[in-house]
Amino acid sequence: MFASAPADKWPTYHAFLRALSPGPTLVSDTPDVATDQTIIDKLTSKVKGGAVRVVKTDTAATALPGRWFWDNLQGPADGPAMLAYVNIPAAHGSIIGAWNCRSATTESWAKDQLSLQDVEESLEVDTLDGEHVLWSIGLGKRSDQYQLIGPGDRVDFNIQLAKSECDGVIVAKVWQVGSKRLAVLGMLDKYAPLGRLKVDIEQCEYMTISQDITDSLAELVIRSPFEAGVTVLVLDDESSFKAVVDGQSVNLDRTLSEIPSTHLLTVKPSSNQSGGKSGDFEIRLSA
Repeated sequence: MFASAPADKWPTYHAFLRALSPGPTLVSDTPDVATDQTIIDKLTSKVKGGAVRVVKTDTAATALPGRWFWDNLQGPADGPAMLAYVNIPAAHGSIIGAWNCRSATTESWAKDQLSLQDVEESLEVDTLDGEHVLWSIGLGKRSDQYQLIGPGDRVDFNIQLAKSECDGVIVAKVWQVGSKRLAVLGMLDKYAPLGRLKVDIEQCEYMTISQDITDSLAELVIRSPFEAGVTVLVLDDESSFKAVVDGQSVNLDRTLSEIPSTHLLTVKPSSNQSGGKSGDFEIRLSA
């Protein structure tokens, strides 16, 4: 339960936590307060058939194991943030949430830095397998935006949160599709961007025209129950990709990322493309 307004109720702080949980969500706005629709929009999305559902994770956020016994999260001075994670195996990623839990009677900052151990614990692995992207959801305005890491790399992703602020960090596996590397960041306009997404690589066989031989084409397959746009980070300065949603070709929104030599591709599914059928949207990306 949380209130979406007024701002002194810290609505983003509480809404983000509710999104990292499979439990029911109650918005407790009083009759004399106008509901903040931007908060509701970041919590919800249409599904096939037009119904509106809450975008949540299937498991609840828990404190990172390496930080279980930290007892300095609520002091009056600047100090570390409260960090909790949700592992999302179907998406080959996780979400790490960070909240400023310093004394509410002060203006203290939460200043923290993710470590490789934090990332591995969020994925529930002993050792990182392959490259991963760290990407800020953007709820806090002063934290780092991006870092690309591999096994054994130093992680120095900084988090800075003022009073009442929180932020989330997406941990996303890097996939090889043809000659390109991609990371699925998910629904970036939602509090739980990877919530209920399923991501995998499939090899699709096809017959070449010039030669009577069979070849294969790698496709990144994303399954989502929501109409919310799904964003993919391309670790390359060129992004010539094709997108198919439920068997129909669709346009990709291409945006030059603030990170050098990267692009953001966004696919927005629609029930109009799927005849109103129920179930997940199937998004296929190929180079």
